[in-house]
Amino acid sequence: MKLHFTTNNVQELIVLKLRKTNFLQKLKKMKQNTIISITTACFITISSLIACTRSQESNVMGFAPIYMPENQIYIVDVLSPRSTETAGKIYQYGQGLTLQVDVSKGIHVINVSIPTSPQKVKFISIPGVSEIAVKNNILIANNFNDLVSIDISNLNAIQLVGRTKDVYQANQGTIPSEPNAFFECPNEKKGVVIGWEKKELVNPKCKTL
Repeated sequence: MKLHFTTNNVQELIVLKLRKTNFLQKLKKMKQNTIISITTACFITISSLIACTRSQESNVMGFAPIYMPENQIYIVDVLSPRSTETAGKIYQYGQGLTLQVDVSKGIHVINVSIPTSPQKVKFISIPGVSEIAVKNNILIANNFNDLVSIDISNLNAIQLVGRTKDVYQANQGTIPSEPNAFFECPNEKKGVVIGWEKKELVNPKCKTL
């Protein structure tokens, strides 16, 4: 029996994926007690023992937040091709195109009509993106709290055609996903954290479990 999916079905599937991901992230953080502040008094159990003071300034490898102004996080734009920073899910579209998520940043549109020589042709900037699907030439993706619908039937005229607001509670960027890693504590005054950059840090105050 052949199953037929509507655009609404695709949206519902993405919502379920996002809500499941969000739930698992929250559960994981509950188990890990989220963030250990190194400057907090050393009242911790042996099972979660870490250094909680630093008497001298030191440099360590860790993660620094990548910020975006709050008034820009819901801007969807079509840009020139760029290098992939954080490779995510891949979606085969038609016979000659592949869509690849660049986690939290956007989607690479790749021409694979010549399999031995794939070429990036567009980059669709979608802050906070992690999940995508395509139905009837409509790309559906998450844009932080929202779901957006993008017409990709004409790659020279890609356009946003719909937005469903506040579909779920976004949880991207809260802390780095790597365990036992130092990171700069986010500063909400600098904007919304959309990702993390690995670099040398000076006396970081936060660490994941």
